[in-house]
Amino acid sequence: MADATNDAVKRGKNKARGNSTGTIYQHRDGKRWCWQVTVGYKLGKQIRVSGIAADKTAAQKAAAKAVTDHERGMLAAPDRTTFEEYAKTWLTRQKGLATSTQRGYKQDIGYALEHLAKMKVRDIRPQHIKDAMSALAERQMTTGLGKGRTMASRTLAGVLTRIRAVLREAVSDGLMYVNHATNVKRPKVARTEHPGVALDFDQAARLHELGTALYEAGAARLWPALFLCASLGLRKGEAMGLTWKHVDIEAGVIHIRQNLTAPGGPLEMRPSAKTEAGNRDLLMPSSLKAMLSNHKNAMLEEYAHKGVTMRSDAPVFPTSEGAFTHPDNLQRAIVSLVEWSNPDTKLRDKRTKTKVKSRTFKMERSTLERRMKLIPREYRATLEAVIRAGTPLPRISPHDLRHTAGTLMLRRGVPIEVVSKTLGHSDIALTYRVYRHVLESEKRQHIVDLFETPLPKRDVQVVTVN
Repeated sequence: MADATNDAVKRGKNKARGNSTGTIYQHRDGKRWCWQVTVGYKLGKQIRVSGIAADKTAAQKAAAKAVTDHERGMLAAPDRTTFEEYAKTWLTRQKGLATSTQRGYKQDIGYALEHLAKMKVRDIRPQHIKDAMSALAERQMTTGLGKGRTMASRTLAGVLTRIRAVLREAVSDGLMYVNHATNVKRPKVARTEHPGVALDFDQAARLHELGTALYEAGAARLWPALFLCASLGLRKGEAMGLTWKHVDIEAGVIHIRQNLTAPGGPLEMRPSAKTEAGNRDLLMPSSLKAMLSNHKNAMLEEYAHKGVTMRSDAPVFPTSEGAFTHPDNLQRAIVSLVEWSNPDTKLRDKRTKTKVKSRTFKMERSTLERRMKLIPREYRATLEAVIRAGTPLPRISPHDLRHTAGTLMLRRGVPIEVVSKTLGHSDIALTYRVYRHVLESEKRQHIVDLFETPLPKRDVQVVTVN
């Protein structure tokens, strides 16, 4: 009889059934226990979950937990769940994040999925993660500032952080016992981050001269915003989120309290930064004070022309309809300004429409002479003289104006603590590491010729040795 029982166990016949417990039977090795339970139905088919436990009690608990997890909306088959499936579940659980942060998470997860997507979560081991990170370190980027280069060290760090977070939650959910990403280190790669472009003093003066001429000619509506970013190093969202209650021209103070973002969706007004250092009160230099004063008068005239009163919560840099301007419009504005700086450059975007002195023109690929036809006649001579008098500006972004402000302030000898506070950093080391650009003029200033002055001659006696 005992032999018959053992044979039944080996054949998997010794099964025990209970309400909502599924099937529990002893493994053929005679030590462990197997369990299988139907947790639901999908498209008319049963969704079954199975596994192996150390003993019968553990098997019963595992089967019951599978049913409970399915009822709570968790993945029904943890032993078969792929990294791609669970990563999507992890993303849906991340609540209360800024849209830009969520987008960053999705991007990092996307890179990880290139190598781990189809792997079962329980099968992922350190070597798999290391191989994925090594492959990503050699990946050629096809978009963004790093286009054409390998993945930046900072991006690699973000991908690894996201893999750790996903697997950490998988451990918490019982899909695996150990987070094998915990001790995996980011591969060491050459620094490929885009360092940003910092204009030198001559280029900054050229930017100011050209921007002012275009603004006076009515061809650069957002020049005051660009000038503000270049003067105080504001982020584009901080500049575009300003309202007139934040700007005290008489006292010469700008209060940074909010940040306008639009990461692939509607405009969102958020606190100025993730840290308290982002909330700051900045003193305006005289040139900025004069610029904003003139700009405010222009806005008052514009509102009066529409027959409305400009309220204190009105945006400082509004659209022609009086709404907040999308932060990405600053990028278009700086690209247009750079193109105007080179008389031989043709405008690239045929679809762009520019409003000049209440007239809307379709900007086509054109020479400087053709572009000048868009400018009111009384401003053409002055503007063309400014364009032809200087050298073309390098290709820059609104954030490069922030780099320029930080770099030139440090170059002028402003204490780094003051620069850090102005830029809204909580870490002085970050200010120096990221925004301290060594300009070509500075390099020339610090050339040291150790042998420029002839060294004094020494009396050397020659001793002849026989």
